[in-house]
Amino acid sequence: MVLNKGKDLEPSCIFKLINYTIESNGFKSMVRYFCELLHVSRSGYYSYFHADTTRMAREQTDLAAKELIMKAFDRRGYKKGSRSIKMVLENELSIIYSIKKSAES
Repeated sequence: MVLNKGKDLEPSCIFKLINYTIESNGFKSMVRYFCELLHVSRSGYYSYFHADTTRMAREQTDLAAKELIMKAFDRRGYKKGSRSIKMVLENELSIIYSIKKSAES
């Protein structure tokens, strides 16, 4: 059943599934087998879990940036574009983000 749905799953979901299977059933030596079975790379599996702390830190920074950008967006009661948001962040809050980052959030 998982093999048929494995093609629709994101690699991160597959990595979590493999990790759950290994941890809950004690299949520590079967990482290679599960990665081949689900058509993901073993190096991708290991790098996904080694980069977990970095990924979480990046998500926290992005959430903080989103809050600041939304604060600048709603400033003075009317909506603004990315250029105005960038100027409000720089001039009033002394925070420098690129226009691209302002437009993404």
